[in-house]
Amino acid sequence: MAAAPTNAPAPKGTCKGPEHEVSSSEMSKWREMVDIGIAQYMRAHPDRFHRRVRRGIPPQFRWQVWKAAVRLDDESFLSQTADYCKLSTTKNDWTPLIDIDIARTFPELKTFDAPQQQRLKRVLNAYAGYNPAVGYCQGMNFVAGLLLLVSENCEEESFAVLVRLMDHKDFGLSGFYMERLPLLRRYLRACDRLVAETVPELREHFIRENVQPAVYLHQWFLTLFINCFPLSMVMIIWDVIVCEARLGQWCLTFYVMGCQVLKDSLLSMHFEELNSVLMQIGAP
Repeated sequence: MAAAPTNAPAPKGTCKGPEHEVSSSEMSKWREMVDIGIAQYMRAHPDRFHRRVRRGIPPQFRWQVWKAAVRLDDESFLSQTADYCKLSTTKNDWTPLIDIDIARTFPELKTFDAPQQQRLKRVLNAYAGYNPAVGYCQGMNFVAGLLLLVSENCEEESFAVLVRLMDHKDFGLSGFYMERLPLLRRYLRACDRLVAETVPELREHFIRENVQPAVYLHQWFLTLFINCFPLSMVMIIWDVIVCEARLGQWCLTFYVMGCQVLKDSLLSMHFEELNSVLMQIGAP
């Protein structure tokens, strides 16, 4: 998690801020990787690949890299999208809630217009029908919406990547959204322990001011930071999360880094200001 202004929430769900600039030498390396084949390069040079990811994926290659990182090959794509048309348009128990939430997704992003919202509805509706054990939960709209943005509105591919992120054991995002939110609860406990170990004075300050971190962490984790920070920053965070397949480690790392960066500012605030800043950062 990168620094936000000390006295104001970070802008959310917008493209404010430039996309990470990639040097010409780095661009040449990425073109070489693409020519070789991203999946093949990942297998042959995993450490080098991850170093390059952390230096920034060129936007024009991002979707190709993400698909390779979740191991979406032709066979898995065909098997997961075979019934997409039917699933995406068939009403299910979650369709009414999806209808409500699509208008709340990236409200400040002008390109996320009515046609884009309908694409999002179809992707979410398809997943709810595909995996009724999870269905739909608030927060999934931002995850699917981000996939549509990066894929340049390719619904079938966005759906297939969503399935991999939600259901594959290497990612397991569905644990955030299943009944009783088991993964979210586990992360909240882990965050509390880590802050107590790394920034104990901040945790004690929260306790004194009766501030409950779970209130704002709920939104941070359910949207996986997508609705909490500028999209230029979100892309960098998601590059690492998707390509390194260590969701838990990185979510906790970003949170603790944020606490460390904002510590002095947060320690100077009292209950109302703390809640105002933290809730605005994590507000939907």
